[in-house]
Amino acid sequence: MALSYNYEKCDNSNWNEDDKQLAPNFCFTLMAVGMQDVTEKNKDEIIFRLMFLQKLGLGVYTQDQTLERYQDIVNKMIGYGTNVSNETRRKWMSYKIKYFAERIENNISHAKLKDDK
Repeated sequence: MALSYNYEKCDNSNWNEDDKQLAPNFCFTLMAVGMQDVTEKNKDEIIFRLMFLQKLGLGVYTQDQTLERYQDIVNKMIGYGTNVSNETRRKWMSYKIKYFAERIENNISHAKLKDDK
């Protein structure tokens, strides 16, 4: 199934050029945090997940963002929707922690191979 998104319900009256460029790609952010849409009710969870990923070194943006910047982005995207499946925090965190652990194990294995040569 193709990833789809809709941001027509977002209030874009205070968007700057960066926000306008971010909007079509924000679906990938929601995919990374396992959330289908942005609402007043779930915006804090989205921000939590963005900060969590960033602290693990798995941030969704090329540069680390401040909490205030994440709040600004997410607040501007209220009304944004995708066809991404919602994941509970527990399921989402479990997957991310397993991925992070595998990265560490792979790094250790790689280092051992280099030492053996």
